[in-house]
Amino acid sequence: AKHGSVAISVAANDFHLYGGGIFDTNNGENIKLNHLVVVEGYGTEDGVDYWLVRNSWGSYWGEDGYIRIKRSKDCGYDKSPLDGIFCKLKPDENINPVHPIKVCGIVGVQYHPVIPIV
Repeated sequence: AKHGSVAISVAANDFHLYGGGIFDTNNGENIKLNHLVVVEGYGTEDGVDYWLVRNSWGSYWGEDGYIRIKRSKDCGYDKSPLDGIFCKLKPDENINPVHPIKVCGIVGVQYHPVIPIV
């Protein structure tokens, strides 16, 4: 991408399954953002558009530390948006209620404040 990298939150629950290729998974209704990664680019392989994403789990993981995530317009909701962003509260602590946030793309890669511009 000509404008540099973008840090984003994703739902990384299925990342342990990734061994290479273009990652595609069914988001379902509840997309729980819980991990920070960096989008470094995008591309197309065999007619499938993808985001090129650098993970923090080391070069032994994925494709030399990267995952290619299928670009998609599917959307769902993160019903607990504070989890994975801030430290979890103790059960006896109170916070203001947080409304679900709409997130789009495979693993929520296109959450609106951080959407990469193509």
